[in-house]
Amino acid sequence: MIELLYKWQTLIGSFLGPFLAVAFSVIGYFFIESRKRKESMRIIEVSLTQTLNDLFVARKTAEQFLKRVEIIMEEIQTDMDKDKYVLTETNLPPINIYLDEELPKIKTKSYYVHNKLLIITGTLKNINTNLKELKNNFSSLAKKNEFLIHVEATHKEQKQTYLANLKDFYRIVEEDLIKKNLNRGTEVLVQTKIYNQKLMKRWSFIIKWKYEGVSFKYFKNNGGILKDNRHMSALDRIDEMLKQEVECQIKEAEDRQKQFN
Repeated sequence: MIELLYKWQTLIGSFLGPFLAVAFSVIGYFFIESRKRKESMRIIEVSLTQTLNDLFVARKTAEQFLKRVEIIMEEIQTDMDKDKYVLTETNLPPINIYLDEELPKIKTKSYYVHNKLLIITGTLKNINTNLKELKNNFSSLAKKNEFLIHVEATHKEQKQTYLANLKDFYRIVEEDLIKKNLNRGTEVLVQTKIYNQKLMKRWSFIIKWKYEGVSFKYFKNNGGILKDNRHMSALDRIDEMLKQEVECQIKEAEDRQKQFN
């Protein structure tokens, strides 16, 4: 019996040795990967916060610029029939939105976050390009106004042309920059930020299953699974699930900004 127990002990020992080595290696691997994911989510959180702050500042700066343009347009309309030129000008301050172009390269294990980061990068690149073009175009507008005076256009012609140019520029800033680009960019960032914060919580796997998982959910066929889980329409589905939280956070941020101002 003692000899038999010794043989079994030797056999179990020879088996447990490699098994424990593999087990500890696997545990260590998942531990390291978990730390990497947490660090990735932290980097995303910090980057999105900085970018979001820049977007709010950019929108406020653009709104203040439009108010100054409104004052100039009122002056032109008031003095339209007077024999004098309107030389009043304002400036469009340089605006640049922070963009971390490395974000799409971060491994998140979330198709929603990954796709949103790709959208954010493209959107911000477009916004920053438009901001530079708008600043250059507004400088050109001011030079055209001065040119009209130098070529001795009538006072009314100069004011009518200046007013029309300002109205066009006003519409572009209000409709294209603020309402379309800045507001949409803010919405996408807040969506991503909220979802990323959910994944940073202790029971994140439950959150991920609720929004992105397909197990224990009923689908008629594989097409339904793909549509719910990988098709681009899945982004719209998750956006809708986050809609109320997104609206609340944007409103809170706007209220804080008003109090600060």
